[in-house]
Amino acid sequence: MTTTDKTQITPCVRKAFLVALGQLRDDFNNVKVDIEQREATLRRAIDDLTRSTLSTSDTSVTLGLTVNNPLAIAVKNANKKIEASLKVWQEKIERYECNTEFRKNFGDSLLVYVYGKVKAGKSSIGNYVAYGHGDPDDAIIEAGLPSPEFFFEKAAKKNEQLETEATLKERRKFAVDACEATASIQGFKLSGLTWIDSPGLHSKTEVNGKLAQEYVDAADLILYPMSSSAPGRASDLEEIANLLQNGKRVEVVITRCDVTEEDENDNGEIFEQLVMKSKKDRDAQSKHVYDEIIKIKPKTYAKDNGELEVLTVSVRYAEMHSNDPVELENSGMTALFHKLTALTQSDGVRLKQETPINNLRVFVDHIRAGDLSVQALRDDLKPLADSIKQQRQELQQKQSVVVGRVLSELNPLIDDAVRKEKTRRDMKALERTCTEHLQRVVEKHTNKALNEIFEETQNAVNTAVRFQEFKDLPAFRDITKDIEISSKAKGGGWGGLLGGVAGAGIGFLVAGPAGAIAGASIGSGVGGVAGASLAGSRTERISLGDNMHDVLVETTKIFNEAAEKIVATAFEGMDQNFLMPIEQRAKDVNLALDRFIVILNQEVYPK
Repeated sequence: MTTTDKTQITPCVRKAFLVALGQLRDDFNNVKVDIEQREATLRRAIDDLTRSTLSTSDTSVTLGLTVNNPLAIAVKNANKKIEASLKVWQEKIERYECNTEFRKNFGDSLLVYVYGKVKAGKSSIGNYVAYGHGDPDDAIIEAGLPSPEFFFEKAAKKNEQLETEATLKERRKFAVDACEATASIQGFKLSGLTWIDSPGLHSKTEVNGKLAQEYVDAADLILYPMSSSAPGRASDLEEIANLLQNGKRVEVVITRCDVTEEDENDNGEIFEQLVMKSKKDRDAQSKHVYDEIIKIKPKTYAKDNGELEVLTVSVRYAEMHSNDPVELENSGMTALFHKLTALTQSDGVRLKQETPINNLRVFVDHIRAGDLSVQALRDDLKPLADSIKQQRQELQQKQSVVVGRVLSELNPLIDDAVRKEKTRRDMKALERTCTEHLQRVVEKHTNKALNEIFEETQNAVNTAVRFQEFKDLPAFRDITKDIEISSKAKGGGWGGLLGGVAGAGIGFLVAGPAGAIAGASIGSGVGGVAGASLAGSRTERISLGDNMHDVLVETTKIFNEAAEKIVATAFEGMDQNFLMPIEQRAKDVNLALDRFIVILNQEVYPK
């Protein structure tokens, strides 16, 4: 109900309040500097992540893949998921920034929200807090330190007389006259205090009504003045009870608790003086208002927000006795200032200082481990990695098949080419013919296989390996043997010669040049027996055939190796040109996410 503050009475109670506000302002500023640096780092990190991620998810890397290629589909799906996630992140950071913007307006100070009916004394109390005077003149305003900064919120556009922000800033005080009935929200900032003077939650204008509710939600204290001439009106009591039910800290202030009385001085002269209403009458009004509020809503509603109090004050009386501690306390303003000063050190205000850090911590936690987390972005890339792996396995399988088909078609062509050049023995012509066969056959089977995966493959072989002269092809040559013919021993030498030639011929027919050599030796031995009776000797060089078989074997080996190399290079080129860029971009996204997490943990997240 009513309270009598037992704190030491001092004429500097308002100054003590200003000192407490100064400390509060410094505390809020320290929090503000820290949190703004963290928030700026967070915004930059998200912007950088968005740019790097969207650039690495560029669909141009899939242009070479066939439309229905599983990898192309996987890339597009991954891109869509990542873009959708980043869009939600951007929306969340925008909502978060809106909340921080609201906080910057009046969430970085002690917020007192004052509203009540017309002529309830709202403006006078606000001016007294700002200047120590209910209706200060220019001299008081100029001398006011610290100087309050008045502001004006979204005026209603009506034909009635309304305050304008320019007028309010020029006047630098609340108007204590007919203008007090304004339908607009106005206020001032003073050190660590934000003071709001409002027409109430049920403003006639939608804009002001919504803004008033936002202020109420953020308020550390709601000051509800009501005039002593008509305290406890039903509409006021219902409003206060609802605020208490919603968990708000409310201070009810009965204003203008003073009367003008006539008195006589020592000279017998009658004069008027302002005096406080009797304590009995003031206590009665206070108790009546308190009891009526409790009737509407039980006392428990105010339990967690401080005991409900109903103060009785007179701003005019406080002005007249600003240097008299006893009378200043009697005015009720001392109790109000002690209440406000204690509020600067309350758990609620400390919690308010921690709120930005807590909000940032919750936001970062949601990014790190929430539904739309960094891990969710990584999960979006897993199907892409699986598709790349599958595509690479398919390429390897196709490469083996292509090599088999190439060699099956190429080798008979090489055999035919070697046999045709056996007579002319033009190695450059053989090389040119085999190279043409090689390129045609490789291109045919390679492009056919790659076209099943890629859109543009007609240059795969040409760009993979430049065909060059095969200088290692073996040359055609005759195979000969020198034989010594002797005339002694009954013509044995001639018999050996004839036998050697015959043997070589049979050997070549059976086993090629090597057989010819072996056959010649055997035939020579046999013939030597027959010609042993011939006399004399001489050396004779005989032809055993040519090395076509060797040329065929070596040429086939060279062009088979070339075919395998060209096919492998073509397939590797397609992997490098299409699969590896996609794979690298997925790695880039993961690296960007890694950097982002490091920044969140080391530079943003409040410990």
